[in-house]
Amino acid sequence: MTPIRNSDNDVNDSNQTLGRVAFGRGRQGSLGRHQAKTFKAKTETKKEKLKIGTWNIRTMARLGKLANVLGEMRRAELDILGLAEVRWKEGGDFISDGFRVVYAGGDKSQNGVAILLSERAAKCVMKIERDEDRMIIISIRAHPVDITIVQVYMPTSTHDEEEVDNMYEKIERRLENTKGTDYVVVMGDWNAVVGEGEQEGIIGKFGLGKRNERGEKLMEFCKRQRLVITNTWFQQEKDEGTRGSHQEIGKDTSWTT
Repeated sequence: MTPIRNSDNDVNDSNQTLGRVAFGRGRQGSLGRHQAKTFKAKTETKKEKLKIGTWNIRTMARLGKLANVLGEMRRAELDILGLAEVRWKEGGDFISDGFRVVYAGGDKSQNGVAILLSERAAKCVMKIERDEDRMIIISIRAHPVDITIVQVYMPTSTHDEEEVDNMYEKIERRLENTKGTDYVVVMGDWNAVVGEGEQEGIIGKFGLGKRNERGEKLMEFCKRQRLVITNTWFQQEKDEGTRGSHQEIGKDTSWTT
């Protein structure tokens, strides 16, 4: 792959904050055809997990930031890492230290999303779609079903509700175009709090805080799309890093390899 790079962006930088993850839905069915390499069965007994995460990075426009992020990916043994609020301009696709970095931004150093892929995950990429500076979608060839990764950065509380609603509509239109057989993971910074207490098989017993209006919208979105908020299904430490507005949604991303 020929690296694509925007000269206005400093992509060799990094600062830290550990992120939250995602949500997904798995569906059964046959695979489509594509020339990309596939995560597939090598034996009947060996299974390997495809590890996925997401992180609001606040900005990537600082010296050493990207190197730090890639170091965290290695430490956590992640195959795919979605980033929110990267603040890189325009869009690009390049290789850095063995990782593929695909990003989407606007004409200003605001918002922005990115997806970082390990070497083995990068080989399986079939398609990349960008939607301005708040959403990026990557399709990955996998077995038993293909995977669609959607990384989003939802508007903050300083934006009006109409902008939030429009963003949810955009996401749902994109999801309508995914194959019915795909395993879908939608992840990012939702700027929402879904709160404590199990609900309708969508929220687990380890939610945090008190649900706000944005959390209610996220809950309704998950219900319509048959998604579960995955980071409410396992225990987390109640420190400053987990009381905030980020929630994850998903299913076990365990794949036979």
